[in-house]
Amino acid sequence: TSMAKINSPYCIFVMVVTEVTTFVSFGMALAALNPTKASILIFINDSHVERYNTPATNGFSQMIITLAQAMLIVGTVIGSIAVRFLLTVLSRRQNMLSVHVLMIIASVCMGPLPILLNSYEILIVGRFLSGISRGLAFASCPLYIAETANRQTLFLWQSPTGWLMQFGVLLSNTIGHVNVMGGTDLWPYFMVAPGVLSVFYVACYYWMPETPPYILRQDNKIERETEAMKLLSKLRCGAKDVLQTELQDLQDEIVADKAVQKATVLQIARNPKYRMQLIVCTVVMGSLQASGIQLISQYTDDIFIEASIQQNIAFLAGTFGFSMLASICGTFILLRVGGRKIMILGLSTIIVALVGLATATFANQVPGMGYLSIGSTVLHLGGIAIGPSLTIFSLSSELSTQVVRPTALWVAGIVFWIEGSIASFGAPYMLKATGGFTYILFLVLTILVLVFIVRVVPDTRGKTVAEIQR
Repeated sequence: TSMAKINSPYCIFVMVVTEVTTFVSFGMALAALNPTKASILIFINDSHVERYNTPATNGFSQMIITLAQAMLIVGTVIGSIAVRFLLTVLSRRQNMLSVHVLMIIASVCMGPLPILLNSYEILIVGRFLSGISRGLAFASCPLYIAETANRQTLFLWQSPTGWLMQFGVLLSNTIGHVNVMGGTDLWPYFMVAPGVLSVFYVACYYWMPETPPYILRQDNKIERETEAMKLLSKLRCGAKDVLQTELQDLQDEIVADKAVQKATVLQIARNPKYRMQLIVCTVVMGSLQASGIQLISQYTDDIFIEASIQQNIAFLAGTFGFSMLASICGTFILLRVGGRKIMILGLSTIIVALVGLATATFANQVPGMGYLSIGSTVLHLGGIAIGPSLTIFSLSSELSTQVVRPTALWVAGIVFWIEGSIASFGAPYMLKATGGFTYILFLVLTILVLVFIVRVVPDTRGKTVAEIQR
């Protein structure tokens, strides 16, 4: 059976709806405050005047904006920790439902409620809830896709997550612009936009199935095998013997991991084979933070301004549009060469870009260095797009087995967001204190990750679970 015909149209519908509604909405929520900042500052001041009959100070207004940004990160860390508990008590589809219900509540808190209640505090609460939803989704969605798609097509269906988030960021910066929906009258409606996608997911929830591996791990062996086979017949296009072979492979994989059936961190850490899965997943997913994505994303505007290029929606849209296009092109390359090679290509590109950024910062008095910064920034975004952003979920899923994967993604997610929190809060101070040495730090981290990928991570393309783990 060709790769295009392995998953049924129903299976493709399930995966497309799940990924698009999850990752586009989180890309939009992530960037929502950037284009609407000026209008929200006016709202904070108007609300303060109505409450206290005195204008808010600039310092107070900026503090509210900073808290709203910070609470997204804090919520994400909490969500990434809490997802382990939810994966234990809820089914796979129920976990995805909880992600979107929480995003709907968060969107209402970020949009209409602040205006209706004349409360900027509700905006902060909304950002916090949005962060929790994001943290839950970071493990729940890749796990759901990994257990729904046929393993041979795993890298194909998990690679879009990166460019879907970038599309969400691009969409947010475009429709959230002050001349579109980011003005003083329309910004509350814009803030609701991420929740609209979650409403669509909830509307489709009836047709969202459980996953075959999740069913096989439940009690009552005879009933679970029958139910899993029935579900596989809906998710695949193969003949009955092909489906039976896939079902048997899933069962064999689960039985092979009987030494860590509960898959606690302690059980996994004690077994060298499973410990390596945990380490590899953590490093692969951490590669995105190690490359300096938080630093570059947060200070793209500043880099352009220092190069005497005014903030321009078309220019920024073009920059992030290039990044998204690179991801889409990278997906086709990924199909030909596999996740490991495309990750190596992306990390190598990022290394060149970080060298350029560090050079431009150290030699900022030299004419033309600003344009080197711009070129290096665009190159960095392109390297992220075709490397870590495209492969962190697919490689992590391919390099872990059914029983170990939930725990591995959970631990990797916690480490990922703690790294992101440190980078987000520490980057401004590091840049002021050390200048170009900040880029050197991320350069060293990226080189270390690249060496690890080259020496430790196997090629997964076209290999079975047993071959990869060997």
